[in-house]
Amino acid sequence: MATGRIIERKNGYGYVISAGRDPVTGKYKQIWRTGFKTKAEARERLRRHLNEIADGNTPTDMTVSEWLKRWLNSECIDMKPSTITSYELCVNRYLNPRIGNIRLDKLNHTDINRMYAHYLKSLSSVTVHRIHRTLKAALNRAIKRGILNDSPMKRVDVPDRRSPKRNTLNVRQAKLMMEWLKHKGYVAYYGAFLATYGGLRLGEVCGLQWRDVDLERSTLYIRRARQRHKRRDILIEPKTADSTRDIVLPEFAINEMTAWKARLKNEMDIAGKPWSDEEYVVQLPGLKAPEPHAFAQGVKSALAALGLPIITFHDLRHTHATWLLESGVDLKTVSQRLGHSSIAVTADVYSHVTRKMQKEAMSKLEKMIGLEQAEK
Repeated sequence: MATGRIIERKNGYGYVISAGRDPVTGKYKQIWRTGFKTKAEARERLRRHLNEIADGNTPTDMTVSEWLKRWLNSECIDMKPSTITSYELCVNRYLNPRIGNIRLDKLNHTDINRMYAHYLKSLSSVTVHRIHRTLKAALNRAIKRGILNDSPMKRVDVPDRRSPKRNTLNVRQAKLMMEWLKHKGYVAYYGAFLATYGGLRLGEVCGLQWRDVDLERSTLYIRRARQRHKRRDILIEPKTADSTRDIVLPEFAINEMTAWKARLKNEMDIAGKPWSDEEYVVQLPGLKAPEPHAFAQGVKSALAALGLPIITFHDLRHTHATWLLESGVDLKTVSQRLGHSSIAVTADVYSHVTRKMQKEAMSKLEKMIGLEQAEK
């Protein structure tokens, strides 16, 4: 329980509050306030201050920016590199400029709602929702560490997260892109091939090793992902528990991968390097693992050169899923193949595709009913 006492200064009065031990530093916290003209004024402000501590957050001189910095440096170290990178981006680009100077214990839902309204004028709802998740995680950890007693997020209007419609390629466009990449010798060819015909994420493409490929069973075993963080390559577990999965590839894809493996073994023989099943499936000519951004840049170059719709590398995965759904593959199978955490995620992301499927299903039903009525 916090306690306080009045102090007399040369130019007036003040007070000091003993607010207990700081759970982060282990040091005893003291809160000083001065500048009161009379002892009665200082006593009244002390009383109100102690009530604020009892009713809500413990007053602190720490700003939002200072806590976010501490949170990133000491509280997020065990998170996935991609998560840390996302948090750092949200903190430095969006949170600090708008609310960083506010004292942590004074941050309220009005400040946060005002920030969201500002960013919704220029950013997508998905990005603003990412900012929301970052701030919520940081404030929840402040509560866990005893720095805050309550979070203003409880009264915040949560930004609507509308999944954007993904752009995709049709079969002809995808074939043209693949042929261009292969002919030009882009390493992006291999990554685009796995994303388009296997539905792999970028990190899964980068982390795929030959021990994960069973050519006889036409199966890929997704067991890890590779990410770049602060110029270092890091192998991590897939995005979610359901992302650890087995993917069956079509025969033409297995034939292509068989040829890849033979070429890679030949390159390693020439280089005098012994073969290992831990070699990455996608490698540069110099037997080095390519940087993830090289895949996205290669795909963009191919599409621009061919005059095709410009899509992201991640959209190739959505192209794969869209093809499956439009071919009549059930939602559950597509969800498992993509490694989504639930079928609801798949249904949400591909709602535009499933609506089209529903219309086609209703058309078939109408034809069937019409035939039955005609027979009667």
